[in-house]
Amino acid sequence: MPGRKAPEAQRREEILHAARAVAARDGLEGLTVRKVAVEAGLSPGLVFFHFATKDVLLVALLERLQDWLLQVAEVPDQPTPAGRLVALLSGETAAAGRDAGELTLLLQYWVLAARRPDLRPALLGALQRYREVLAPAAGDVAASAGLPAGQVSALATSLVLGAALQGLVDPGFDPGTPLHALAALLQGADRP
Repeated sequence: MPGRKAPEAQRREEILHAARAVAARDGLEGLTVRKVAVEAGLSPGLVFFHFATKDVLLVALLERLQDWLLQVAEVPDQPTPAGRLVALLSGETAAAGRDAGELTLLLQYWVLAARRPDLRPALLGALQRYREVLAPAAGDVAASAGLPAGQVSALATSLVLGAALQGLVDPGFDPGTPLHALAALLQGADRP
């Protein structure tokens, strides 16, 4: 099918948007270049022109999901380090719940990476960058509790992603539950 002329960057965005739609509908295992081409209204050859292989397209879609993951909510003003961390995590779990489609795809990538070691470095890099984004708020809590900042940042990341995963599996799950427990645990960190 003949396609219309478009700048390369715009065409790549259209293809990635179509890939996201196909992956959301059919899963990553069901994503094919042909389905992406049909979704985008393009020829498979044009998809291959912009993304040489299905694997290149999968990695580009993963990079898009990483961009989503790294869009961290702004930390509201709170009087204590623990309060700032809990407020940040509350915003993050709420965002993960709103963006269930992106989270579902990210979890599919994790499952796929269990069989595809070539995808692991990108996923591990995304998790590390997410921990680094949470590090300032986690570092303040860690300092007041005498813990390494990296441990608190890893705990914060695990809490956000774990709560989001539970929310996907159990629609009745309240992501505030682990946050309330964390807030209670951290109250001691704010005391002199």
